[in-house]
Amino acid sequence: MNLVDEKVKIKMLGGELLIRIDAAWNIEMTGEVRQIAEGTLSNELIEDLDK
Repeated sequence: MNLVDEKVKIKMLGGELLIRIDAAWNIEMTGEVRQIAEGTLSNELIEDLDK
């Protein structure tokens, strides 16, 4: 989809998070933030991302 670069910096209430996603969808998240939510990506969303 190419909506963002491979590396993205996100500023959140709990701190700053650096996310890197490679071509195989391996995700690396680093930064000093606190968990404020938890979730699971739906199969439908994953299929849409693969288009």
